[in-house]
Amino acid sequence: MDEKGYESLKIENIVASGVIADAIDLESVSGKIKNCELNTKRFPGAVYRIEKPKIASLIFSSGKVVLTGIRRPEDLQDGLEIIMRSLRDAGVDTYSEPQVAVTNIVCSYDMGKYINLNKVV
Repeated sequence: MDEKGYESLKIENIVASGVIADAIDLESVSGKIKNCELNTKRFPGAVYRIEKPKIASLIFSSGKVVLTGIRRPEDLQDGLEIIMRSLRDAGVDTYSEPQVAVTNIVCSYDMGKYINLNKVV
């Protein structure tokens, strides 16, 4: 495949996860941070959505976090900084150097022809 064949390669989603604190009081955080929702009857973590860059983060009381919806690799660091700042402003004692790493990348690519997936598998 030549270089121009990669033009249609597109990152659709990047998922990153890691640990940002020893513990997080989700009740307190969800009440102090805009766009942070907590419904423990449906999900054990808080869902915090930021608009720019557009990222959804799942924050758990254990201090673990999952970030999803990231479209560009550089948005991971920007989004993580916003999330960490919001948590610190809400009174969370976060790590100065959080341990967060990319765990999944979803890409799309136009191969220029039809592929019958039933025959491939």
